[in-house]
Amino acid sequence: MTEPHELLGSTDDVVIDLPTTPSRGDNAATSNNDNVVLLLPGVQTAGRPDQPLSVRLHEALDASKEMILVVEPSGHVLFANTAAKDTMGFGADTKPTSSFRAIESLLSGPRRSEVWEALEQQDSWQGDLSTTRSDGSTVHLELTLLADRTDTGDVQSLTIVAHDVGEHRALQHALQHRSTHDGLTGLANRQHLLSELNALLPDLQERSVGGALLLVDIDEFRTVTNSLGHEAGDRVLVAFAYRLLRTFAANTLLARVGGDEFGVFCPGVIDLAVLEDLMTRTTEAPFYIDGSEVHLSVVTGVALTTPDAPALNAESMLRDADAASHRGKERGRGSFEAFQPQLQADAADRMAVVQDLRRALRAGELRALYQPKIDLRTGQIVGAEALMRWQPPSGPLRTPDSFIEIAEDTGLILPMGRWMLREVANEISRLQKAGHRLEISLNLSARQLDQHTFPAEVADVLRETGMDPQLIEFEITESALMHDVETSAHLLSQLKALGVGIAVDDFGTGYSSLQYLQRLPVDVLKVDRAFVSSLETSSGDRAIVEAVIQLAQALKLRSVAEGVETAEQQALVTELGCDLAQGYYIARPMPIEDFEAMAMRTIAPA
Repeated sequence: MTEPHELLGSTDDVVIDLPTTPSRGDNAATSNNDNVVLLLPGVQTAGRPDQPLSVRLHEALDASKEMILVVEPSGHVLFANTAAKDTMGFGADTKPTSSFRAIESLLSGPRRSEVWEALEQQDSWQGDLSTTRSDGSTVHLELTLLADRTDTGDVQSLTIVAHDVGEHRALQHALQHRSTHDGLTGLANRQHLLSELNALLPDLQERSVGGALLLVDIDEFRTVTNSLGHEAGDRVLVAFAYRLLRTFAANTLLARVGGDEFGVFCPGVIDLAVLEDLMTRTTEAPFYIDGSEVHLSVVTGVALTTPDAPALNAESMLRDADAASHRGKERGRGSFEAFQPQLQADAADRMAVVQDLRRALRAGELRALYQPKIDLRTGQIVGAEALMRWQPPSGPLRTPDSFIEIAEDTGLILPMGRWMLREVANEISRLQKAGHRLEISLNLSARQLDQHTFPAEVADVLRETGMDPQLIEFEITESALMHDVETSAHLLSQLKALGVGIAVDDFGTGYSSLQYLQRLPVDVLKVDRAFVSSLETSSGDRAIVEAVIQLAQALKLRSVAEGVETAEQQALVTELGCDLAQGYYIARPMPIEDFEAMAMRTIAPA
């Protein structure tokens, strides 16, 4: 006897009734009136005339992009449209029987009860299965089964609508991978590291096994991108990630948790000497990028979990490693620092300062004080340096050494700097309108120097206040200036185009060269207070001060001695040819009203 699924390849015609309403309720006796007659070309069953509607329905089913099949309850295929044959890798004239054996298994295998229970209750079932194409490859299908019943309620056939979800699953997998991994290095990202570590910690604790989380920060990575470019910098990061993979054990969790920051968790390793040696091995050999030899050093902060002191969770370990890393950065390049409980207290203090600073910005607790500068030839006050102070609701006035570094690290220095710029500009404008031309210098942080929008912010303030740009001068420390010379030169040129002055602060303490100094649009060199304070006792410091002043003269720049605290120091810098001076001997920082009154006693209004 010919099997039903073999009819697909015959030359006869068969007509199949497909119920338009799959329910088997009280109207079963009249359900034949609702049937649609489907003609399968090439198959003939006696007693059924050809129907034009059937032909059109067949054409519509065959044109569908969805796989559509009609099968017996045993799984034998009665009909398969072109999409079904194409998906399974069979030609139009090929019998598809063997390619749908997975359906037979679905209806009679381990999932039988699940499928038939759903069909019994609601005449439909939805699910997925994996099967094999004609070429042996796997296809993942998402199926909907609809039961076609007789008048007596028995299932006579099943209509199956299916589609290939392989590409969709691949896309989902790619998106999932992208959400948990770094797109550049392929390592896990920060959140995935924390998730994996949180899953691992209970097992380590149960087995009384410790581990170490290393937070690895590449020192001065910006110098690499500045010298080689950002694309080369990316290749350095990839090479560094690969070096970590080669150096650490296979069971190590590795992640890129920030721009140039990596997380490394070593289960079963708590020996700090071993860990430090591994980090040394990671960076001891140079990296070769586009023909350039790149040497890296890293700051590493370490947090341990041990059987005696298990970690609460991954977040606490990362926080502790970060605190250790911060301490390492304070100690210098190449530092390897393990977390100590005191660091947690320090980190808590820092967090408290950050929160208080945010409140201070909102509550208007910042103050601008002004330290006068005198012309050493005339003794007249010609301007001042504006200095930021913080006045909490209770307690004494706080000096910058207690909060500026934290503000720099957290980025709060940017809104604080914007407040300071506007405050000083308003005061200069007020003095200017009163006829007093006093030049005020304002410190520019390294963070502000990185902001390409800063010149536009200055231009807006100049326009809004009507301030003469020649009355404001921005002071940039030598180290910040030399950190990225190209960026610094571009930004300072934009500022100079606005008409403002530029001073190099703490000159002599950094590593600038004459070549760079000549390229920068600088007006003033400020002699660092450390050299001025030793003028009376150190011939070496006196030579440095004299050299800086002579350099300024050669470059046609003004020189300012800061930190003048005695009459002897003032006399010496005057003798050496310095132009201006400031310091406690001359005057301490003071409110704008006191500065204005003091200045008016030494100069006449313009």
